Amino acid sequence: MFSWLIRLCQKENGDEGETRPTEKEEGILSHEKGRRKSFLRRHRSARNTSTQNSNITNQISNINKVRELKLHMRKISNDMEEICGILNVYMYEDLNYSIKQKHCLRECTQLKEKVRILLNENRKLLVEQAGTQVSHGEEKRFCEEASKNICASSAKEQQV
Repeated sequence: MFSWLIRLCQKENGDEGETRPTEKEEGILSHEKGRRKSFLRRHRSARNTSTQNSNITNQISNINKVRELKLHMRKISNDMEEICGILNVYMYEDLNYSIKQKHCLRECTQLKEKVRILLNENRKLLVEQAGTQVSHGEEKRFCEEASKNICASSAKEQQV
């Protein structure tokens, strides 16, 4: 600033002097340049901070998204564990049902075989019963004939 005033004064006086500034003026100029640079740096840093702030907000939003995704993944893994548990229960029940079904099928075939055997025995017994009824009828007729013969012979004996 002082160098500017000095130059202005020199121009008013008509004294152009050296075109090159003296060491003192050069120091002052460099000081002003430093001020300008620091001002520009501050200005740039303000721009940088705004971009840094936007980067930070982007990072925070990305971190929040990652947290949400992790939570979602935990929920999915919990759901998968629950579904696997349910599936295991159904598979166990299905296995039990298939074992029970095999057992019931075996019992059913055994019962069918027993029924077939009992039906055959029943037929045999019916045939025997029919045969005994026939023989019983014959025996009854034979007994009746014998009793008639005995009665007839006893009646003849009484008459004689």
